[in-house]
Amino acid sequence: MTMQQSEQTVVLASSAHSVDDDLIVHRYAVSIAQAGMHAVVIGCGKMRRTGKNAVDVVGLGVSPRHGWLSRLLWYDWRVWYVILRNRPDVLIIHTPDLLVGSVFFRAVKHVPVIYNAQENWRVKLGDRGWITAAAGRLLANVELLLSRRTDAIVVTDEVSARAYPAERCVVLPNYPRLDQWLGHCSPTVSGASEVLIKEHQTRLVYVGTISFNRGLFIYNSLLDALPRSYFIHLYGTLAASDGHYLERSDGRLVYHGQVPFAEIPRILKQYDGGLCLFRDIPAYRYCGENTTKLFEYMAVGIPVIASDFPGLRTIVERAACGICISVNDTVCAAESVKALFEEPGRAKACGSSGNRAFRTSFNWEGCSRRLVELVLALASRGMDQEADLLDTCEHQHL
Repeated sequence: MTMQQSEQTVVLASSAHSVDDDLIVHRYAVSIAQAGMHAVVIGCGKMRRTGKNAVDVVGLGVSPRHGWLSRLLWYDWRVWYVILRNRPDVLIIHTPDLLVGSVFFRAVKHVPVIYNAQENWRVKLGDRGWITAAAGRLLANVELLLSRRTDAIVVTDEVSARAYPAERCVVLPNYPRLDQWLGHCSPTVSGASEVLIKEHQTRLVYVGTISFNRGLFIYNSLLDALPRSYFIHLYGTLAASDGHYLERSDGRLVYHGQVPFAEIPRILKQYDGGLCLFRDIPAYRYCGENTTKLFEYMAVGIPVIASDFPGLRTIVERAACGICISVNDTVCAAESVKALFEEPGRAKACGSSGNRAFRTSFNWEGCSRRLVELVLALASRGMDQEADLLDTCEHQHL
């Protein structure tokens, strides 16, 4: 029997993501709640919030970041305990280790399961220092096999979609929510240009997970090739083992630590350009519509400086929002960056163009509708009817 929308409970579970995760909480859960369903988020952290925006958030403490076996044998059991207590009508899992339990849960409880494959694991496991290449390939094959036992697979880009069965796969790019950024959606020349004029500085910003492969490999050499008026500011999590990359005698590489998600729009507007520089390795060459920070820079109207990878280049050129540089040639990259800010009006034009593209194309509104359609379709069909998901959610770009 098809349940009424108001009676449906959707549980979104992760064994690794924060209970304030932007994608899971502020996009998936809020979209589901705004459609009239009850959303329950289970993740890492101490937060326990009930009823806000019809979203319940249950934090289970800190997940073991080192020692996947302890996470699988201890933390995942706690996640499943909370899942069972909430009796979902649809379950969305956001980490691959939960796939094992989802096979049994789906078979016993007859509840549809959506797997949100946030990463392209076949290539991303090559960026994990704790696992060998052979073991990474084995785990990627297991992940692919188990994912076929779910009712739908959500990916963030077309490249990742090729790894999964097309009839079960839905592409929802990592676009930000329009309503979260509306108050900050104006070309940025207000705050940042004043800093540039008064302090004679060009301040570049990066927000997100900070690591050697996510920018630290090039920041120092890029600053060495740029005039001393250029500064790079970093916001996000940084492993202690990478702290030595921040050591500069001139203070032009500044680490601010992790900040609450709600503060990011205000922070980004203070800067002259946003960085999306990734190392040229397989784990990052497919970056594009899965790269949230790219669209956040566009949202606040600052020009984008991105690695010259096909997916990133396609978006940057389509939106006319910045430049793509070769991360393998620092001197050439520095010249391109200088040209962006020294050519009169160019940076401002890129910021304005990116802002317009975010408002009209690169925002979460279309993704939200498709996610809700998918959840409602699975909830109404139940487990007994194998779905051709493309009837409701066509496998295509938004």
